[in-house]
Amino acid sequence: MTTRAEPATALDATAADPVLQRRCVLIVHGVGEQRKSDTLLYIGSPLVNWVMRWARLFYNRPAASVGRVELSFVPFDVGAGDTPPFAVLDLPDQRWYFAEAWWAGSSFHPDFGTMLYWSFVHLFDILAQMLRNTAERAWYLIHPRDPDTSSQPARFWQLVDLINCVVLGTGYAVGVVVGYALLIPLMLVAQVPIEALQKFVLVKLLQPIMTADAGEFRIFIDDELQAANIRRRVADAAQALMQHAECDELIIVAHSEGCVVSLGMLTDPIFVDVARRTRKLLTFGAGLNKTWLIKPTLDRLFAPLTGDTLWTDFWASYDPVPAGPLDPTRRKLANGAACQMTDVYQPSGDALAQVGPGQPPINEQVTNGMNVMTDHGGYFTNEEQVVIRLAAEISAERHTDSAFWPANDVLREGIRARRQRVSALALWRDVIFLAWALTSLGPWLLGWLASVNPWGPLSAVSPSSLGPAGVVVEALKFLQTGLPDLLAPISGIAGVLLGLPALLGIAVLVGVVAWAIYSLVDWQWWQRWDAAARGAFLQASVESSQAQRRAVQAGPDGVTVQGSSRTA
Repeated sequence: MTTRAEPATALDATAADPVLQRRCVLIVHGVGEQRKSDTLLYIGSPLVNWVMRWARLFYNRPAASVGRVELSFVPFDVGAGDTPPFAVLDLPDQRWYFAEAWWAGSSFHPDFGTMLYWSFVHLFDILAQMLRNTAERAWYLIHPRDPDTSSQPARFWQLVDLINCVVLGTGYAVGVVVGYALLIPLMLVAQVPIEALQKFVLVKLLQPIMTADAGEFRIFIDDELQAANIRRRVADAAQALMQHAECDELIIVAHSEGCVVSLGMLTDPIFVDVARRTRKLLTFGAGLNKTWLIKPTLDRLFAPLTGDTLWTDFWASYDPVPAGPLDPTRRKLANGAACQMTDVYQPSGDALAQVGPGQPPINEQVTNGMNVMTDHGGYFTNEEQVVIRLAAEISAERHTDSAFWPANDVLREGIRARRQRVSALALWRDVIFLAWALTSLGPWLLGWLASVNPWGPLSAVSPSSLGPAGVVVEALKFLQTGLPDLLAPISGIAGVLLGLPALLGIAVLVGVVAWAIYSLVDWQWWQRWDAAARGAFLQASVESSQAQRRAVQAGPDGVTVQGSSRTA
């Protein structure tokens, strides 16, 4: 490992009385039922863990430590006496203060009808996104980018990405049809005048499904009082954080609907003092596109963000919430032209210098898990594209000046390796899915089980006619009838499975086996590969930063310059 260069600089924790730079980071969560502190841990924990690992390697000793932490997990808003969750990270020359702006318990949830309408719009927007992604991947497969300037992986992995996009898009389209077909009997059941049954169907089944599918909720755009209260919650948390840290500048890290809330707070004239002190707005998987899609006529959603605030937006290629880069063009301006991001974002000062005149926010597309179902929540496990960038943005005014930021070739190779690694997992996932589909549906479609009634109960089917699946059916029959009363719950589950229609029952049984095989390979092979690759990328990044630090210290003539260093 490369050792630290001498003499010591401000990066060296052994330097006498180092001047600590303070950084205030406000984390704003998205829609959901998360408890207080959940999002601080969701975003802060992987970031802090990565920084501590980096610092240990960079200094060849533990050089970062967690300071005072105050967490609370109450599920409701306790009012004016509430204090935001809080944490401190100490680095050799900096102290980072984290706080969470928690507003999940500060609003009422919308009714089911509202969520149903929202989900229709949202799901069809996802399908449009998958079509755009497929076309984009086909284009770059035929017209590859320059490998010396792009992190694009080899052609084989590009082809895997294209196939994965087609498979997921097709699966999502089928899921939409099947899902909404299942809603009809559930909604009929909900009409039965039994309060307990209605609450179970509407509250326990339908509302969580609609909330999860839609990815957003409409309170912030439909209810002015609740929207104002949510903006106030975020502003209060920001002011409390800066006061506690005795820091005059703020960095906002927002996820999902938290991006909508943060932008609303920053453009609210009531909170102009917080906006004036906000130096960076970092948005991940922003819900802005969905909000603009639903309510293009709501003026406050398009109030321009002005001032010296640098806005960087991160979105994953398979994330269904942003479904692409920021796009407010569904709104029409007074002159009839479509609204552009330059109408929504009008920076000044150093932010303008970094973005450039007449330019939209900085746009960063990343690769998370290449999975529509998980990409929205997968940003902060992406060390090569998200975590390292977040650390660099916090530590330095310009992220490229941060000691966390490696040379371009190191970063490019790390991202390319990640994209290949994630593509391999996506290929394995697609293989398992296709194997499940062929195994569970193929025998019926090909006529191998022509003598079996697909809609009759699975228990009535002769195990000998099911081939290998017959062994599982025999096992279920034994579990249903051969277990002692003490294990009655297991017998009940076996009975439920045997009571399913044969077609559905076999699909479920094969699906369980397929899921187990997929998970085993993921656990024993891919996760180890991923951990080793992330460790190698961290090591390469540290060595690159050490080399750049020595070059800065040496100066242009090779003479050591005391105190020269990039910001860590």
